[in-house]
Formats: sequence, structure tokens, C-alpha cells
Amino acid sequence: MPRKAHLLIVDDDPNTLASLSRAFRLAGHEATVCDNAARAVELLRTESFDVILSDVVMPGKLDGYDLARVVRERWPSIKIVLTSGFPNLDRDTHSEANFLLLTKPYRRAALARTLRDALNGQGETGPS
Repeated sequence: MPRKAHLLIVDDDPNTLASLSRAFRLAGHEATVCDNAARAVELLRTESFDVILSDVVMPGKLDGYDLARVVRERWPSIKIVLTSGFPNLDRDTHSEANFLLLTKPYRRAALARTLRDALNGQGETGPS
């Protein structure tokens, strides 16, 4: 049986939050949703998460890359999956963040594989 995880899903689109939360809960995982990176940092101070699934482009002072850097500095055991609707992200500029990448729109198999890879400590993935 696959390992069950507590996920933090960060995205400014309420439909994305709802569908991802539902999908992960149906798969037996615990999912907490958040609509911006600054609020995600607040949640990280009080809750324990195994994986963060965060959009890259969000309004506010922090984007997904910023969130990944903060997590790597303060909570290095948490796995990070960054998501984007832009398949040609400049990953070289942000390689210090050490994240997995999942492109939108999500395919169920790619989403499940990326979560499994994150939980198993796998390296970065490419566009899916």
C-alpha cells in the first residue's frame, strides 16, 4: 500500500485547489489548501507537511520559487512540487530550490507519479 501523506496545496485558482484537494483525499492523503505563498509559510510554522504542491505564478510578494527557497532553508525535509501552465520555465535560474516540476493541465497519472516520486525522494521531473 502506498504511503499516505499530508500535502499543502498552494494555488491562487480556487478550482485548482478544490480539484487537487479532492483528488488527493480520494487517494487517501490529507490535503490542506492555501491561496498564496505567504499564507503557506504561516501554515508551515504550525502544521507538519510531507509535500508542498505549489503553483509558480501567484499574486503577492512571494511566488512559488520564493516559497521553495523558504521551505528549503527552514524545512528541508519537506518535498516540493512546483506546478505551472508554462512548460518552458527557466529552471536553471532556480535550480537551488531543488524541486519537482509538474505542468498544467494535470493528467491523473502524472499527478500520481509526481507525488510518488516526491514521497520517495526522487529527483526533478520534466514537463508532464
